[in-house]
Amino acid sequence: MKIYRITKKKEYLNPEERKQIQDKFHDIDIQCTFAKDKDGYYCYTHRARSKSYPSISDIPKSVVNFISSTSSARNEMIKIAVADGEFRDWKEKVNNLRDDIKDLKKDGKDAEDRIKKIEKTIDDLNIGNRRFWQMSNVFTSVQRKLERFDVLEQEWKKFKEEMDEEIKKIVEKKFKAQIK
Repeated sequence: MKIYRITKKKEYLNPEERKQIQDKFHDIDIQCTFAKDKDGYYCYTHRARSKSYPSISDIPKSVVNFISSTSSARNEMIKIAVADGEFRDWKEKVNNLRDDIKDLKKDGKDAEDRIKKIEKTIDDLNIGNRRFWQMSNVFTSVQRKLERFDVLEQEWKKFKEEMDEEIKKIVEKKFKAQIK
C-alpha cells in the first residue's frame, strides 16, 4: 500500500459528508481523520495518508483500517496490552485519568483555599510580623544594653585605675611624711 504525504491543500468535510462516513464505517474503530482535496476524499493521521478517492463510498474499509492503525491512539492500546493478549478498555482508562485529574484539581483548589485562609488569619493577627519585630527589638535592646555595660565596665576600670593611683600617691605621701 502506498502512503501519501499530507502536503496537498485539504478541505474539511461538511456535516452531510461526515454522516456518510459514519454510516459506511460504523462497524470500524476509526482512529483517523477524513478530508477532501481537489482529487477527492481521503483519510489520514499524523503518520500516514491514503490516496484520494472520487467519493466517500469508494474508500475501502481496508484502507481506513490501515490508516487507523498508524494512529497514536492505537499505539497506546498496544502499550497497555495485558499479558494474556487482551486489551484494556482504553476509553475507560482515559475517563479514569480524567476523573483523577478532576479530583486532583479539586484537592489542589481546596488546599489552596485553606492556605489562603491561614495566610489571611496570620495577616489579620499579624503574628509573624509582630513576633519578628518583637524578637528583633528584644535582640537590639539586649545588644544595646550589653554595649552600654561594656562601656560602663571600661569606664569603671579606667576610674578604678585612676582612683588606685590617687590612693597610692596619697598613701606614699603619708608614708613619706611619717618617715621624715
